[in-house]
Amino acid sequence: MAFDFQFFAKSLKGFAAELSQVRNNIEKLEREREDILYAPACRSDVTAGMTAWAERRRVEYAGRLEKILRALINVPGTASDPAQVDVRLRTAGLSGDGIQLHHIDIDLAMAGLFGNLLKESLQKTIDALPWPANAGLPMSQRGNEVANIDAQLIKLRATEAKLVDDAKSAGINVE
Repeated sequence: MAFDFQFFAKSLKGFAAELSQVRNNIEKLEREREDILYAPACRSDVTAGMTAWAERRRVEYAGRLEKILRALINVPGTASDPAQVDVRLRTAGLSGDGIQLHHIDIDLAMAGLFGNLLKESLQKTIDALPWPANAGLPMSQRGNEVANIDAQLIKLRATEAKLVDDAKSAGINVE
């Protein structure tokens, strides 16, 4: 009986095609994983971040203002003296004049005095921006997507390793 070279060639081609397909799938999933991780932020994440920032600054301003008001309440005569009010507000970074603008935390004051207006303005600005076509999923969903891809990659890499080991044990060197 003669050795069937055609069967051997077909088997080898089938093996090569299978290994190539597995490696292509690995490469495709790795690119998808990178796209998910490094895609630009989605509009809702930017909106949520800016809104949280404005709210945090508003609360901080309210806390500073409360301390100033308590000081004015607890020290008789200071509330009726504009100079004392000015000193206390500047000390807390809540006001200033043209000479001492470095004492003012502008974003803090804006958020504290115009919190809702600032949030609305930020929302309008964000909504008006052209958004990247490749903007990603919300950050809250990216982890799950990456985990799904990682699970698929583990299986594919195991399949690749098995194919390479099987080839080696048959005396075929693949890289």
